[in-house]
Amino acid sequence: MVDIDLWAQKLTHYLQEHMDTEREALRSYAHLAEETKSDRVRFLIQMVIDDEVRHHRLFQDMIHWMRSEHSGREDIQSRIGREVVAVGDERDHLIEMTESLLEMERDDERELKELERIVTEVADTAWWSSLVEAMRLDTRKHIMLMEAIKELASE
Repeated sequence: MVDIDLWAQKLTHYLQEHMDTEREALRSYAHLAEETKSDRVRFLIQMVIDDEVRHHRLFQDMIHWMRSEHSGREDIQSRIGREVVAVGDERDHLIEMTESLLEMERDDERELKELERIVTEVADTAWWSSLVEAMRLDTRKHIMLMEAIKELASE
């Protein structure tokens, strides 16, 4: 059995350390973006910065959630992963909308595959392949998140 207090402390510490490391990475990325003369390089670095900022915000949210959930001591173990996501009509609507969004994301994934094929036809735009692949990875992430929502709603 896991000691929930120790687990919460360990997780919070890990998240905080990772955020500190990310902060340094953000500074380095920003410095590189400022010093480069290439608009293309700056554009790509800004994409990474945007993701890193979002990761930082997500970790902050996780720490906040952990602290607020844990400080109440209302038997956190019984509440983690057991909340009711939706009931009745709301549940049906959530599942229906999630399925619709999943279909759109899967269509987007197919379209991005075609876009990648088109982009690679011209040598000077080969770096665009990295952009398209990044969008495909984001789309895979969206599908994963929508599937998680669907699973939560179906419980």
